[in-house]
Amino acid sequence: MGATAKTLMGYIGTEPMRKVVKTRMFGGPYLRYYDYLLVSSYLYEMGALIGYARRDKLQVLEKMIGKPKKVGESIAFIQKEAKNRLHKLAEVPNSFFDLFVLTDLALYGMSFETPINELKKRFDEKIPLDDVVPIIVVSGTEGIGFGSAFPELTEKFYRNYHENIDMSEWSRWHNLGLAISEKPDVIAFEEQQQIVLAMVASYARDHYPDLVQKLDLSSY
Repeated sequence: MGATAKTLMGYIGTEPMRKVVKTRMFGGPYLRYYDYLLVSSYLYEMGALIGYARRDKLQVLEKMIGKPKKVGESIAFIQKEAKNRLHKLAEVPNSFFDLFVLTDLALYGMSFETPINELKKRFDEKIPLDDVVPIIVVSGTEGIGFGSAFPELTEKFYRNYHENIDMSEWSRWHNLGLAISEKPDVIAFEEQQQIVLAMVASYARDHYPDLVQKLDLSSY
């Protein structure tokens, strides 16, 4: 992921990105659109968990995700972007996957109601890796804004998708060709918070060692 791996969300997204990047003889590495959606919604969710877990330390966290001219400027921006994304939908979605996929599909005049053959065609479209990586990283950073601005929705969205799983919906996306397992792994909200905070701690030790203690990450 090049230079973007030096960013917090680039660091967290490196491994899931490697799992879905494909190569071709001509045109360079690429992602299929559905893999882009999968990685982006994952990073958005991980960002939201970070924002949720450290929403009482946003001024410290901000130093890790941006260099604002004024304290709070970067956080205010990503919170605004998160609110704008949510407000684009007529109804509150059930999960981060729904939130991200619905708002992205809308850019192409599509939704979950679009005929399956049209969705499959769109999902299989190839996107050059260099074009999509910065967008994915920005999406993850916006997730931090969502988690800090909407803590209750963050917990609800996560539990809906990972704990109170709608298996018929999961099977629908699996059958559409989305790169997800046939059966989901169940990871509790509290456990996933610890997992992602451990990633933040590892990144902070390498790039922002002075922030480890300030973000209460010393035990990770």
